[in-house]
Amino acid sequence: MSLRPLFVMLLAAGVGCSSTAELGPLVAPDVETAVDHFQGSPFSGPQRGLVAESPGEPSAGDALASLAVRGEVFFVRTEAVADWPPLEASARLITNPLAAQPILVRGRLLADVRQLCFAGDTPLPTDDTAVLRLDDSVGALDRGMTCELMLTDPGQPGRPERITLQLHRPPEGGALLAVLSCRRLNDAGQLMDWEQAVLDSGPSVDGEVLAVAIPANDGSGVFVLAARVDRAPDDSEAFVGHAEQVALARTQAGRQYDRQAQHEHSPGGTTAAPELNAALAGLDEAGDPRLVVLYLATSTGAKLARDLALVGDARIVGSVCSGVRTALASDVGLDPSGVAWALDRSGWRALAEAVMSDEPALGLTAVLLRHAGEVGRDLVMLLELLDAADDGPSFDELLRKQNLLFLEENVPASRLRAYDWLRERALAPAGYLPHADRGSRRAALARFRDTGETGP
Repeated sequence: MSLRPLFVMLLAAGVGCSSTAELGPLVAPDVETAVDHFQGSPFSGPQRGLVAESPGEPSAGDALASLAVRGEVFFVRTEAVADWPPLEASARLITNPLAAQPILVRGRLLADVRQLCFAGDTPLPTDDTAVLRLDDSVGALDRGMTCELMLTDPGQPGRPERITLQLHRPPEGGALLAVLSCRRLNDAGQLMDWEQAVLDSGPSVDGEVLAVAIPANDGSGVFVLAARVDRAPDDSEAFVGHAEQVALARTQAGRQYDRQAQHEHSPGGTTAAPELNAALAGLDEAGDPRLVVLYLATSTGAKLARDLALVGDARIVGSVCSGVRTALASDVGLDPSGVAWALDRSGWRALAEAVMSDEPALGLTAVLLRHAGEVGRDLVMLLELLDAADDGPSFDELLRKQNLLFLEENVPASRLRAYDWLRERALAPAGYLPHADRGSRRAALARFRDTGETGP
């Protein structure tokens, strides 16, 4: 071996030994952790529901139906999470709710955050010099509830100081929603900057764990916030602790609702969540309104407007924006449900106008049938129902009644479209089959009118 390669190898070994010696012990930072709960989604904020109405001790059945949340907070060296994928690669949406244009292509506060979903224990080194466990916390999730795992880092200004991982359990069931928020505060505690990311995947019940890695303000390491969600424990002793946690979660949710209600009725209070107000302001800004409509529709549950934001052309999206602006002009205090109705009502009118054109896009016709069933084949009837409705739920009820009437049509295709729409929403009469003989269909409908029983 020549002297030059040998010299390089010795130099590299010396540098490695030197960097290892310089690391020293990992010092626990001065941070605060907390857990809170509210009834509602991260987009709606606290709402009146089961929790706010009965915050007392849950029954055994209630506690059994509630999920258990466990949060873990670690402080690690940067290299411990260097292989984790960046959050921006797995976030469905990144927003700045304080900005006039809230949709972000790339986060600033969230730029260095990493995310990982895994099974089992958190994949971190076992060496105490590289990993410190700061806290374990517990929470609970009723249907429709959001559990907030919070970490406050007082560190240096210019980095997010308050990190919140929100886990939401949809009231109708399904996958959990995970939203990560970073807020930067000034010395007086005023909110200076705010970003949030809707994560592509959250923790699964009795399955994958979600962990996010956020750099500390002072650059000394990385905070890892891990969340796992399990069903109620079978062990009787552990179940008692779980039931106590459910009661605490409901009490916290009731307090959150009371604080929200007090704010809404105070001078200057608003009925829509701050991020919705920011997005609504973005409707008047230059740029792509499609992103704003998509954000608003996703946030408020406006399902038709969400599909139109994805497949509609610029004219349809523009009509939706115009309709929402008109609704805002007549009612500046729209709550999330009011925003959803304004979005969908404008979307129905824009969709009907587009489908009435000479050559409607095939995708638009599919959206119409998906959301209206057989009523979508009669646009005059659809618009009449729309004019007769006061809000989203009343319009849905009118669609339901009209599609039930179509089950008695003599045209098989009409019955099938109406039945498919009802079945998808678990509203179809039990035992009814669109291709059965006329007597069987009428008998099933008669049972439905007598009992109201629905089923596949």
